[in-house]
Amino acid sequence: MDESNNKQIFHRLKFITYKKEQNELIKKIFNIIGINKENNIFYSHLIDRDDDIQNNIYKLEEDIKKYFKVSSWPAFKKLDVERRYLSIIKSICKDMNLTYKTKSYMIKYKLRYVNTTSYTFENDDVFNKLFI
Repeated sequence: MDESNNKQIFHRLKFITYKKEQNELIKKIFNIIGINKENNIFYSHLIDRDDDIQNNIYKLEEDIKKYFKVSSWPAFKKLDVERRYLSIIKSICKDMNLTYKTKSYMIKYKLRYVNTTSYTFENDDVFNKLFI
């Protein structure tokens, strides 16, 4: 078996090999965006307007590439993805089978109306296991 076949097999097994590391990464991201056992919702407009949150997510990119199969993720296929930080969050959640509901609407924020999307994570077994 040549080296390229070994790499392909290894990449397909990342979800098994790095399960602990993947859980730790999603916990870090949840901590950055304020998701915990008591709060299972975040809003896109808050992340859009907070460079610290975006930069903290981007700082995790090397670990994300190491522990997830990112070759098919929009954020890593092309670098000009709009709201790349949000794309990364959604791709990780999809890979980890975390389910969430989205709702788009307009809210009043700092005396102005803004469009936002709320992301509400299902309080299911997968979500709850992250906080044990």
